[in-house]
Amino acid sequence: MCKDVLDFSQGRASVRSNGILDFKVIVDQYEKNVFYFWERYDGNASMGRHNTCPELKAFMENVRTCCLWPAASPSSVPSSVRLPCNCPARWAAL
Repeated sequence: MCKDVLDFSQGRASVRSNGILDFKVIVDQYEKNVFYFWERYDGNASMGRHNTCPELKAFMENVRTCCLWPAASPSSVPSSVRLPCNCPARWAAL
């Protein structure tokens, strides 16, 4: 699940006009079921376009089933999100 959104977002970042400067998903080195999302954009409009595209909306809906607490809605996701997950096997491909 994270790998899919990572690949999708990095693909969009390769097109300069999308305004995605950086998109990373990092696994916590101590808590393997905690993932950090690091995102940088050239402005709020680019962040809004990316975080409200159908692919990111679907990811946010799917990730809610794994989170130990509710994930933010796609339009309000901060640039760095810590998502502890209770089903690490689904994310092991990261």
